[in-house]
Amino acid sequence: MDETPSSSSLAGTAGRRLHPLSWAFVLVNQLKEVALPLVLLLVFGRGGWLEFTGIVGAILLAGYAFLYSLSFRYWLGVDELIVKKGLIGRTERHVPYARIQNVVQRRNILHRLFDVTELRLESAGGVRPEAIMNVITVAEADRIEAALRGAVAAVPATADPAVEPLVTMAPADVVKLGLSSNRSIVWVGGAVLVSLQTDLWREGPAADLIGAITATVSDRLQHLAGPIAIVTTVGAAVVVGFVALKVLSVALSFLTFHGFVLRRQGDRVSTGTGLITWNAASARIDKVQRLIVEESWLARLLGRRAVQCDIATGVQEASEGAGGQLRWLAPLAPVRLASEVIESVLPGADVDRLPWRPLHPKAWRRQWTPVVVLATIAAGVAAFWIGVASIPAWIGIVSGALLWARGWAQFSAYAFDGGTLAVRSGWLARRWIVARVKKGQGVAVSESPFDRRHSMANVSLDTAGASYTGPQLEIPYLDAGEARALATALAGGIGGGPNLKGSME
Repeated sequence: MDETPSSSSLAGTAGRRLHPLSWAFVLVNQLKEVALPLVLLLVFGRGGWLEFTGIVGAILLAGYAFLYSLSFRYWLGVDELIVKKGLIGRTERHVPYARIQNVVQRRNILHRLFDVTELRLESAGGVRPEAIMNVITVAEADRIEAALRGAVAAVPATADPAVEPLVTMAPADVVKLGLSSNRSIVWVGGAVLVSLQTDLWREGPAADLIGAITATVSDRLQHLAGPIAIVTTVGAAVVVGFVALKVLSVALSFLTFHGFVLRRQGDRVSTGTGLITWNAASARIDKVQRLIVEESWLARLLGRRAVQCDIATGVQEASEGAGGQLRWLAPLAPVRLASEVIESVLPGADVDRLPWRPLHPKAWRRQWTPVVVLATIAAGVAAFWIGVASIPAWIGIVSGALLWARGWAQFSAYAFDGGTLAVRSGWLARRWIVARVKKGQGVAVSESPFDRRHSMANVSLDTAGASYTGPQLEIPYLDAGEARALATALAGGIGGGPNLKGSME
């Protein structure tokens, strides 16, 4: 028996260590940031002292990781987890099970080879995980999760009986997800930005490929006769580019969502997903802060929707561990199944049954006017170079913007029934955001000079776990009086006046 910390709840239990190879996984994780520069230095260096320093640093890092893994011990009590770690300065942390809200498992190919996993236990208010166990066996991780669900510490180190999943994704579903999303756009955009910041597009294989494509297109255009042939060639190039983006999007979807499964077990909901790196995450349902439902135009044609959630977690870890944190509840599911998922996690919040209210009647103008102004300025500047040829482009942009603004205003709306607040927006691509008012952290009322001119205001509800760069639960272009009344009701629902920010002038 290992020595056990003094705790009445842990009397007679034995402390456990990490997996014997834990140090190797810690070393690999710590070397990720310096691996590529070190390899380049060793391959292209000239035998100087920098290579020697890098090798010595790697050896010291390996030694530290080994000693740290030996010092890490933990105990499962009836109602708490105790973690003891440290080489020179040691810490002993007592974490009540009730405090642990989110559980994340990450398994890459190396983890799978040794049947181990990295386990992260997170609380709602901490800026760092309560415990990171890198690494332990999968069976031991299942035992810890069983203890968090209320089992005793002596539960056998075996997985719980299989629970019928709420959502699964077959390969055909992943293909549909890739086709109906634009995941490749982010990657292609990132690659373009990287190439612009480097010389990749000027020299090397990338430059050769770009040069070959440019030469082929230029040669083709020179031999074309008439505008029809030119339009046909350009159209074919656009189609090829579109198909290539969709193929890449499907490949990225398989990397992220292959084998996706969503389960509910008691008061917790869990997901597992990933082709190369398997991410398993679970959280208590009452810690779900809000739901985000999305529907692209192609997904709507397929009768599918995506459902994701925000979980209350630490600020730092929300960004660092976003890859494994519970987020997606249904990456792409039939509308009826998406509604069942919403009802299971947030009862009464089905977006198709909420009492939706329209925005201000002039909301479409507020969306359309900025486009008209910018398009007019751009057309005026372009007229100095191309003359009246800029007029058809201006007409096309303004007309398209009018069509979009009308469609956006017709669909966009908000719903408030006293306990639930929701907003929907979009036209071809649509989005719904739903949250319990009692989950709110604060209510903000804002108005720009243009809002005041039209007697409008915007109301937003802040919730824990929401990303600053992600979609916000904000209701734009409300009548000013309606906005004040709504903000007051929301502030009362989350605790009263102190939560009402951005008072109206």
